Amino acid sequence: MNPFFFKSHALLSATLALLTGSGSLGLMDVVVILATYLVAALGFGWCLVVVARKAVGLALPFRKAYPLALPATLAYLPLGVTLLNDIVHQSFQLDDRYVFLFAIAVATLMLAGLYGVVLHYRGGQPIGSESGLTLALALLLLTLPIALLLLGLDAWLGFVPRPRLLDGGG
Repeated sequence: MNPFFFKSHALLSATLALLTGSGSLGLMDVVVILATYLVAALGFGWCLVVVARKAVGLALPFRKAYPLALPATLAYLPLGVTLLNDIVHQSFQLDDRYVFLFAIAVATLMLAGLYGVVLHYRGGQPIGSESGLTLALALLLLTLPIALLLLGLDAWLGFVPRPRLLDGGG
C-alpha cells in the first residue's frame, strides 16, 4: 500500500489518483483539482515575487514567478493539507506521518536547487542554493495559511473530489 494514501486528505488522494491513474476520476473532478492548484499557485507566485525582492534582492516579475510557483504548489499543498487536517482533528501521529515530513524536506531541497539554478541576477549569475532555500522555505511557510483556507473551504463547500481507488488502498 502506498503510504501517501494512508488516511490522506481528499486533495492528496485525488492528486495521487490523477498522477498515478490509480483511482477513478471524472472530467469535472480533474478540472476541480487543476483549478485548485492553479488558484493556489497565485498565492505562491505572489509570495515568490515578494520574498525574491525583499530577501534575495531579485526583481522577479509575476509572469515568471507563477510558473516557478507551480512545482511548490504541487509539492507542498496536498501534503500540507493532510498534515494540517490531522492537527486540526487532533489525530496527528508521527508514526503515521514521518514519510510526509521526509517528503516535505526532500521537496524543499529540490525546490531550493531548482530556484538556485533557474533564477539569475541581472548580471547572469544564478542566485545560488542559499537564496533558493530562502525562497523554498518561504513558500513552505505560506503553505500553512493556504492549506487552512483550503481545509475550511472543503469543510464548508466539500468541493475536493473523493476518488474511488482502484487498488483498494485507503
